[in-house]
Amino acid sequence: MEVPGKREINNFSCKPCEESDMLTQADGFCTNCEEYMCSSCFNTHKKYKLNRDHTLMDCNEEITRREDSSNFEKCEQHFSESVKFYCAQHKQVGCGDCMVIGHRSCKVDYILDKANDLKGTTELESLAKGPEICTTEAKRLLSSIKINKVQVDDINDKFKQEVNLFWEEITTQINNLRDRMLKEGECIKDRDSLSMEKLEGETESLINDLNVISDLFKSKVQSPSQLFVCSVSQKPKLDRLMKQLNDIKSRNKIETYEFIEDSNITRTLASLGQLERLQEVEDVFEPLKTFEDTARSAVSTPLLERQLICRHMKVDGEYLTYADNGNGDVGLYVDKCPIENDRYFEIEILSLGRSGTIALGLVPNGYPGNMQPGWGKNSIGYHADDGRLYNESGRGTVFGPKCLVGDKIGCWINGCRVQW
Repeated sequence: MEVPGKREINNFSCKPCEESDMLTQADGFCTNCEEYMCSSCFNTHKKYKLNRDHTLMDCNEEITRREDSSNFEKCEQHFSESVKFYCAQHKQVGCGDCMVIGHRSCKVDYILDKANDLKGTTELESLAKGPEICTTEAKRLLSSIKINKVQVDDINDKFKQEVNLFWEEITTQINNLRDRMLKEGECIKDRDSLSMEKLEGETESLINDLNVISDLFKSKVQSPSQLFVCSVSQKPKLDRLMKQLNDIKSRNKIETYEFIEDSNITRTLASLGQLERLQEVEDVFEPLKTFEDTARSAVSTPLLERQLICRHMKVDGEYLTYADNGNGDVGLYVDKCPIENDRYFEIEILSLGRSGTIALGLVPNGYPGNMQPGWGKNSIGYHADDGRLYNESGRGTVFGPKCLVGDKIGCWINGCRVQW
């Protein structure tokens, strides 16, 4: 264990010489007798059999050892020792016994030296301001949670209003389904409200814990040694609180949703299976991952307004996502806009699922929703699982490679020709 060099201190007088009315500078300190002695007196002192094992310590080492104990914390493992050393390699503080036992091969610093070196530096200031910064971030998070709590009710109110306005235009035959939809919205509201209540409580508790650490740091700001030891000893707890803060931030989400009319219902009530449903909208604070921007022209009308059919998919601006819900339900989106020149759209494969049956293509109005594009009349589609292009036939032609995770499939309509 490498220990930092000694510091210069004042000289001391030889105690035995003082008793003989002589003033002699002490050369060291007998650790057994706890007296300062000159070399001559110590040599005479060791001639006695009982004193042969006594050790003369350098005066500088002794004064360092006798530093005011009020500047140090007591060691939790060695109760009679004070925490005086710091191991930079392991970022731990401890007493002399701790350093000998656990840090024999490390370079350790004397805490007073380390504290004096750090005094007035930005490093020590940043250590002291750590809880304050974390507290500020936690308060911002709490503010966001409170806003979300308000939005939970606002979103639900808007949702219920749209549902009721729409239901005034249709017959009483679908009232039971309306109640089911409202209940679904209420469930989401209750779930989000409960979640925000829980997050609010966790955040308030987190702020209280941070305030305790902050007050502890402030109480020791006049003693760099204590502040340094406190900052090191509290760092694991502060790191844990920071991890807890980030965990709360990651869970600070509410489920936004709105009512989406199915235009088919306004024309017929024959198929109740296609009745309007609650449409989930991705969290406004963490939008869906976007694909690479394309230089090709895009339709200005949002996908949410253009959808003819949308099943088991989420809509976010100009992007769609599909995730298997475990029930094997097929994700389907059909754009009701007519085909125009210079139109482009693409998909990115994030997961192949069980069979990788992913298809992209063009279909006519009224095309069956359970049929892959390219199989039926007046349709064309590229299928990712076999790399074949299907053109109004159930037998595709080899067109490209099978698609894997990370691949993108694009379709561009150029001069009434379809390019893949």
